[in-house]
Amino acid sequence: MDILKPYYKNYCKNVSPDSQALSLKASVYCYNYCVKNKPRKIIDLGSGFTSFVLRLYQKNFSTEDFKIYVYSVDDNKKWLNKTYNF
Repeated sequence: MDILKPYYKNYCKNVSPDSQALSLKASVYCYNYCVKNKPRKIIDLGSGFTSFVLRLYQKNFSTEDFKIYVYSVDDNKKWLNKTYNF
């Protein structure tokens, strides 16, 4: 939780309210699930804080020998840009 909490607070303050974002508890679960199960290809339906969580996993654990790919799919260009900028 310590890893994600500052990012979550920043996201909810500057991008999307916590009523619309994935909860901090669910975000921690998602991140820990990835760390434990080590998926290499992940599809993210919609874009938002979940997209950030999955890319943080990718950033922290992808290596030359263990490449991780995250694909976010959203039909709302505004949200894709918000997520990208965050």
